[in-house]
Amino acid sequence: MKLIRNEIGFKKRTKVLILVCAAILILAISILCIEISKKTKQSIENLVRDDIISISVQNAIIVREELGEKQRFLQALVDDIRSNGFTTEQEILKKLEVYISHYNFYDIGILYPNGICHKVGGDVVDLSQKDYYKKSYQGGSLITESYLSEGGEEVQLNILLAPIMFDGEVKLVLTATYRSNDFAELVNIKSFQSEGQSLIIDSEGKSVVTLQDYKNKEYSDMLNFINSNSELRPSEESGENNYFTFTYKGREYLSYMAEIGIEDWYLMSYVDKQEVFSNVWDMEQNVITHMVISAAIIILILLISLHVYHRYQRKIQSVVFYDELLGEKNYEYLRLYFRNMKQEEREQSTLMVFDIDRFKVLNLSYGREKGDVLLQYVHDIFREELPEDQLFRNRSDHFVALIKKASKDEVERKVKKLIWRLETDIEEGRVVSFSLSFGICQMQGIKDIRTAYTNAMIAKNTVKYNQIIKYAFFDDDLRAFSMQNQEMEASFNHAIQNGEFHVFYQPKFDMRTGEVVGSEALVRWVKPDGKIISPAKFIPCFESCGKIIQLDETMLEMVCTQMKEMISQGIDVKRVSVNLSRVHLKQPHITQKIKNTIRRFDINPSKLAFEITESALQENITMKKIVKELHDMGCRVDMDDYGTGISSLYSLANNDFDFIKLDKSFIDHIGDSKMESVIKSTIDLALRLNLGLVAEGVETREQVDFLMENGCYYAQGYYYSKPITKDEYMNLLKNTADV
Repeated sequence: MKLIRNEIGFKKRTKVLILVCAAILILAISILCIEISKKTKQSIENLVRDDIISISVQNAIIVREELGEKQRFLQALVDDIRSNGFTTEQEILKKLEVYISHYNFYDIGILYPNGICHKVGGDVVDLSQKDYYKKSYQGGSLITESYLSEGGEEVQLNILLAPIMFDGEVKLVLTATYRSNDFAELVNIKSFQSEGQSLIIDSEGKSVVTLQDYKNKEYSDMLNFINSNSELRPSEESGENNYFTFTYKGREYLSYMAEIGIEDWYLMSYVDKQEVFSNVWDMEQNVITHMVISAAIIILILLISLHVYHRYQRKIQSVVFYDELLGEKNYEYLRLYFRNMKQEEREQSTLMVFDIDRFKVLNLSYGREKGDVLLQYVHDIFREELPEDQLFRNRSDHFVALIKKASKDEVERKVKKLIWRLETDIEEGRVVSFSLSFGICQMQGIKDIRTAYTNAMIAKNTVKYNQIIKYAFFDDDLRAFSMQNQEMEASFNHAIQNGEFHVFYQPKFDMRTGEVVGSEALVRWVKPDGKIISPAKFIPCFESCGKIIQLDETMLEMVCTQMKEMISQGIDVKRVSVNLSRVHLKQPHITQKIKNTIRRFDINPSKLAFEITESALQENITMKKIVKELHDMGCRVDMDDYGTGISSLYSLANNDFDFIKLDKSFIDHIGDSKMESVIKSTIDLALRLNLGLVAEGVETREQVDFLMENGCYYAQGYYYSKPITKDEYMNLLKNTADV
């Protein structure tokens, strides 16, 4: 009996022990599950934080670029009106009308000092009681907060205002209205199952852009809450200090405020935390529910939960940190990776950025699918040739590579290895012809990835479209070059107003007679102290920032003005060639603007020629249309710098040019038997195509004799004359025939 009792007791003790062990196991697993849940939420919250910061900053940049483009355009119109003088309201409104649809404006108008605004559509609105009317007449461009349209149609609008000043006083103000609701297409967050929302507010939390659903009570209540809550204000410091949480109607929200860089506007992005963590909370509820079942089931649930967690984590990582097309890590991953690198490891690394030259043109020529094939090809050859280095895709055709523990010579060897592989594959027909441009920044002393990336981009831009040099390292010279460009860009408007840009003429001669047959108009920047800034410095700078368009237009106007002066003095004016930059050629209505300028100065179009570089032809698929329209006006069109591009023969056959200009790089090699054969063949080809020929950079008698012997009779260069001033050119002109 005692044995039975002991056996029963033993069984009871065993059961208790098992129950205790099971309880301990359940408790341990539960604690483990809860701990994993906490870590999961923390990890996901970190990812969400980085995601919302990244998306907010990108959307803020999009808004800034969108409005910045419109501000620059409006300022360009102001500068145009100011430089040409005020004509009539009807003429200005007619001129403005063509830009409404192109720049997606709601309306454009002229605001007079009495507060009356005359719009392109014919509406007349009294804005005299508006604060922004008063501010605009105090000088300085501005963008208003949202206002309800004055007409019958209820539309929320933001108004861009740019004053037109004469003699230091605001005489008129240009207004351009932009639909506030268009911001929704720019700033809607697509992540978090489309639950994310965005607002544009000022530094005091007041909404400055009202979207389409401004009558929605929920939207209105949220705006009032943000405006009245003093804690929801952007920090004066930048970075992650503007990431915070807030509670509204019992729900917790994650939010980030990104500075837009316009007025004191911020892009506030927020998302309901419950929506973000719904999967995690479901997992936590499952843990609590299954605590009462056996340890085996708990372990199974744990394994399933871990599996779900890893899948969810991989999904987030795939969306945020991986490029779908290439299956490669992206630039956002590089930013996080760099943040966790040791400083010693950073110091020994090199950042390299590269992209495909004229990728947009290749996409248009071969189709987007072919463009994707090229991107995959670039990725593949990098992996094959540099397997030990890391590659990240940023956007479109932009790649970023991180090369560790490599000297400058080793990095240079690797770049050359990629270039050699590409050239070999092109030569053997494995891939269509294209080129890559590389910018390289060694990271000694650099603490953040943004600085390294910017430096590498500056280096890359110095070799972009260069047919010989395809890579560059960022160094002190480039740093100084970048600062110099910023200074030149900042002083451009003052230089235009102060008349610091001058026209110099390089005469063209008939080598058979020595007579002047025309000239090329060259721009020179002469500072008030007499210092001359080289065009090789300021033209690339103004091309990169877009100011070259205004400079081209100013040059054409100065040439027309001086031609009128020559005609008034009875001088037989010879044809003047004016250069059109590749950036300018991409602008809409360029030929109409040229036509208007020629008519305004009453210049015979046959006295003007326009020179277009071969590199511009490769970037602009509408060039044939532009050339035809210039011909229809009566102007001549010449191909400049012939022989420096990669598709010279195609350019000749596919465009209806009148003359080609043999580049100085050809002429300098006269005396070399092989190059002379190339020049002879080029001249013969041009003559067969009924094209005229002008040789640039002629400096010796030997060059003159060779060119004339082979059928090229027109030249410009120091052998005949350096570029000269207007007065010197007027004294040079004689009674000679045009080319």
